[in-house]
Amino acid sequence: MAGPAEIARIRRTGPVNKNQERQLAELLAIYREAELAVAAFYRVCANLCPEDAEFWKSIAAQEEAHAGFFARIQELFAAKPDAFQPGRPFSPVAVLTFIKGVQWNTERALKGELQRTRLIHVARDIENSLLESRFAECVRSEDADFTALMDKLMDETTEHHGIFSKMLAAAE
Repeated sequence: MAGPAEIARIRRTGPVNKNQERQLAELLAIYREAELAVAAFYRVCANLCPEDAEFWKSIAAQEEAHAGFFARIQELFAAKPDAFQPGRPFSPVAVLTFIKGVQWNTERALKGELQRTRLIHVARDIENSLLESRFAECVRSEDADFTALMDKLMDETTEHHGIFSKMLAAAE
C-alpha cells in the first residue's frame, strides 16, 4: 500500500507522457506473454503429475486469466492513458528474461529433468519472483476496473505462493 509520501510523488509525476505511454504499452504486452508462459509451464506440470493434475490445471487457468487481465489493462490504458501514472521503472528486458527462464524450465520438465518436488520449487519461485509480485508498482491508476484487476492479480499471486510453499512442506 502506498504511503502518503509515495502518493504525493505519484501525484507530482502526473499522467504518462508519450514515451512512457509507449513503454507501458510494451510492458503490458510482455507481461501478458509472461503470464501465458507460466500457464504453459503449469499445464506441463499437470501432464507430468497426474496425482495433482486438477490442481495444476486450475492454477494454469488462473494464469491464463491473469493474461486476460493484462489484455484488459491494455484496453483501459489505450482508452484513457491520462488516467494512469508511471510508477517504479521496470525493464521489459527483465520480463523477457523471466519468460526465457520459465520456457527453459518448461523444456526441462518436458525432457523429464524435473520431478514433482522440483516442479513445485520452480512454481513457488515463479510466484515469488519480482515480476509476479511487483507489477502493481510499475503503474498507478485510480481507475476502478484497473484497481479491481490489480487487487485480484496480487491476491491470487500471494495465494499461489502460499499453496506452493505448503505443497513443498508436505512433499519434503
